Formats: sequence, structure tokens, C-alpha cells
Amino acid sequence: MVTISVDLKDFQKLLGVTTEDIEELDALVAISKAEIEEIEVDEETGEKTVRIDIKTSNRPDLWCGEGIAREVKGFLGKELGLPNLAFQQSGYKVIVKPGLEEIRPYIAMAIVKNVTLSDYLIKQLIQLQEKVDFSYGRKRKRTSIGFYDLDLIKFPVEYKTAPKDLSFKPLNTEEIMTIEQILQEHPKGIEYGHILSSCKDNYPILMDAENKVLSFPPIINSDDLGHIVETTKNLLVEVTGTDIEAVNIVVNLIAQTLQDRGGEVYTVTIEYPATYGNINTKYLTTPQTIPNTIEAKVSDINKYLGTKFTQKEMINLLKKRRLQATAKGKSKILVEYPPYRFDFLHWVDVSEEVAIAADYNKLTPTKVKAVTIGKLMEQTKSENLIRRLLLGFGAMEVQSYTLSSLDILVDKMNQPESMKKKIITLKNPTTLTYSAVRNRILPILLEFLSKNTHHEYPQMVYEVGEAVRLEGKKPVTYSSACFAVSGPKQDFGVAHSYLDILMKLLKTEYSLVEVETPEFLPGRVAKIIVKNDAIGVIGEVHPAVLSNFGITQPTAAFEIDLSKLPTLNCKPFHTF
Repeated sequence: MVTISVDLKDFQKLLGVTTEDIEELDALVAISKAEIEEIEVDEETGEKTVRIDIKTSNRPDLWCGEGIAREVKGFLGKELGLPNLAFQQSGYKVIVKPGLEEIRPYIAMAIVKNVTLSDYLIKQLIQLQEKVDFSYGRKRKRTSIGFYDLDLIKFPVEYKTAPKDLSFKPLNTEEIMTIEQILQEHPKGIEYGHILSSCKDNYPILMDAENKVLSFPPIINSDDLGHIVETTKNLLVEVTGTDIEAVNIVVNLIAQTLQDRGGEVYTVTIEYPATYGNINTKYLTTPQTIPNTIEAKVSDINKYLGTKFTQKEMINLLKKRRLQATAKGKSKILVEYPPYRFDFLHWVDVSEEVAIAADYNKLTPTKVKAVTIGKLMEQTKSENLIRRLLLGFGAMEVQSYTLSSLDILVDKMNQPESMKKKIITLKNPTTLTYSAVRNRILPILLEFLSKNTHHEYPQMVYEVGEAVRLEGKKPVTYSSACFAVSGPKQDFGVAHSYLDILMKLLKTEYSLVEVETPEFLPGRVAKIIVKNDAIGVIGEVHPAVLSNFGITQPTAAFEIDLSKLPTLNCKPFHTF
């Protein structure tokens, strides 16, 4: 979770309250899923600082005093409905040049004029910047924020690539440094340089129309244009990243925060190349001025919460949550939510807002209708047994996602193209990395080994978990156990010795029958047979497959369908 510090007097002003009582303040911030940790008093100045612990990870707009105050004002009835999103057009443009698609493709900007900055407000902006960059921005990898003095910048601004010998003066330094020097010597370059490890000769750079450097994202701003002080009146806010949705969310929440401080927000036009990443249009305008929408049935919400709110009552409650709500017919509500919120995925999310506005403490608890005692499923017990046995071999357990990609499951495994039709894929995947449901575990373990080639060999790993195969047109989920050894002298015989021990511990007789598969070396691969039924495969991984994964050491493995072991209780089931 995120903890922030705010000045008590400033926080009182934002909230529109005068209380200094910690319990009363705690009751107010609870509306924003937060709590007051403590109020610290400076012994020299007497100034009081409030430390607030925010308990939600999917609401970065609440990671500042302004965001919390925005919600509390709604609950108190001081401000209802959506915050102002009627941003004016600035006429400014940023041009995105080709070459950034595989590095850091997306950018969003906002202009904020007539801001009254103080040392405290600048520190608050930096605090919000750091919290968002670290948590939501995944340590600047997904998104990073930059602030600039607008009056020093000449438009149009260009977002492009530059060679490593390009030089400028980094923020808060006196020395001019090249990009290469920043990555090797500057503290921020050392800390965040790994984000740009895929760059070979060119790096992302932001420059104005006079070729002055604004920043080297996501590493460091320039000291010339990327330095804001108390006399700065007009700001340029910039966000770059690898996820277009996340970039737009962050620029909107920063713009809203500065607007709450009295700033006048203006939009910026982003001009992308004709075909570029996930962009379907050449021009985008940021920050977003149109709210997102979601529908919900009054009856569904009442049933879910155990309440009897009317449509009108629900609309009023949602407005207290800084949302716009209107009746749609007699049974539905159309909810509009700000562009900086991304936590609305289902009507259940709307019901949560209704419950918060109505005060959870005032809702009548539902009595438990049935008392049950939980226990482990027989399948889980069987899987845990296999885990303990494989762990006893000295292997390390891997726990990975059931979602993977066709590249890992098929292409890197040297499987024929027709195999892709036998794997379940997502219709609208967020990313190709997690676009297919794994049909076995071996490719996942090889991918894991490929990420650990810098560690000492031999390496011994295993995973016990679910995989999904197609039987006809029906997807069937089954339990699978995969074991792999990698390193010098790790061959078929080594894997076979571990398989033999496992089968003896399970009191299961088995045999091996030679077979040919594209992922294993011919002559060093076999089917594992139990009671005339093939339950798995064992072999030495083919050098071509190892090369595909970037593994340089010999590797052997076996994988077993646990649902076919008679000594276990791991029945497969239809997923749908």
C-alpha cells in the first residue's frame, strides 16, 4: 500500500474542515479507503504533518491530499458529481517520431497554467510523482512523470530517439553529460537504466523546437527545462510509458490534481506515425476530457448489497462518490466515471460505490444461511504429495501463470503450426505475453530456465499445476507435474533416475516406449506407460529448442499427467 505525508493546515483547507481530532479525520479519510497513521508535530516550528496510509492499490488518484479531499467533499455533500473535465485546447503539439515502438512508445501531455507554486506544493507534486512512478508505474517501467517550465519551451515538441553521445545537463547537476555517461555514472541512470536495456544505439529523448532537451525518459529531466521552482507559473506535464491506457490515466490524474490546486488545464495534441503500436488514429488529445461509462441494474445492486434503494436514491449516492449518474429507463443507471479511474470493470464495482456512499456501517449484515467446514480437495492433496516428493529430490518449485503465449507453447518448442489450433487462446488479450492457456508445463519451465542462465549450474526445477487440453472441442483442465534438470552432464539418464524414484515412491509400475517428438532429441525420448496408457513423456530437450529459449546447457525433463496415475486422485474436469 501507499503512505503519504501532508501538512495538517493544508489538508484541512483541502477538506474544508477545521477539526484536528485524529479520530474525526480518520473517519473522513476512511471514505477513500485510507486511515490516519499519526499526526507528527515539529518541535521547532510547531507544524503538524499527517501521515495517511492508503489501503487501495488500484486508485493512484487517491495517493495525494487532493485526491482524498476530492472524495471526502463528495461524501460531505460539498461537491457532487464529476470533477470539471472541460479542459481548454492549448494549440500545442508533440510529434512522436518512428523508432520508439519497441523502446518506450507512448506519451501524453497536459498544460497547466496559472499555478501558484510553493516549496510545499512542489514537494507534494514530487511525492505524488514518486508514488505513482514506483507503484502504478512499476518503478518507471510502465509509466513515468515529468514536470517542466512551460514558458521555457518552444513547440512543437518532438519525442524521438537519439544516439548515446547526445549530451545535456541532467536535473540538479552542474555537469553536462552524454546519455551513455548518465546510464553509467548518474545515480538515476544506474537505478533505472535497466528499463532501456533493449536499446542498442538509440535512446528515447524529448526535445523542443529549438533542439533543447526536456528529458531523457524515464531516467532524468534536463536541468534547463525540466526544473520547476516557486516562481514557475505555467507547467508542462509529460508522461511516457509502454502502456497507452496507463499513460493516459496518469496524465489525467496529475492534471486533475493541479486543477484542484487552482490551475487551468489545457489539452495537447499528440501526433503519432501513420501505423504505430496500439494506436488506431494519427492524432490523440490528452488529457482526456470525456468520462468513461458503465451501466448497472438497480435490482442487481440491491440484491448484491441486500438493500432496497430506489433508482433516485442510488443516483444521489453515486454523485456523492464524485461520479455522474443518470436514469436509463426505469430499471438501469448509466454511470460516468473520470478518465483517471480504471477500477470499473463490472456492475459490482458500481455497487461498491453505492455501499461506500451509503456507509458500510449502516448496512444491515446478512445472516449466514449455511455453515460449512472447509478442507482440501482430494486433488489438491494428491498434487501436494507430488510437490513434496519432487522437493525431496532437491529441486526448486516454480509457480507460474496458467496463461502464456503461442510463441512459447508452440514456436519455441518446434511444434508444427497446426498445434496452435489445439491450444485455447484469449479472444481479446491485453498482451500477447498472456494470450494463450498452457496445454502443458514444460515450455513454461524452459522459459523459466532461460531467465536464469546467469545462475550456477546444474539447475533442477519442477512445477505441479493445472494445464488445459482440448478433447474434441471441449477444454479439459488436468493436473500436470513437470520436472527439469539443466547443466553439464544432465541427460536422459539423469531425468530417468529421478522418474524411477518418483514412480517407486508412488508404488506405480511403468515402462518406457521410444517415440519421436519435435522438442526432444531423437533416440533420447520416450512415452511413460502405466497400465497400457501413456501418462507422459521423458527426454533430452532438442538443441534447437534450447537455442530458441537461449539455454546453453543440456537439459532433460519429464512431464506427467497426474489424472492418469491410478495411485492419485486427480480427476480432470471440463473447464466450460
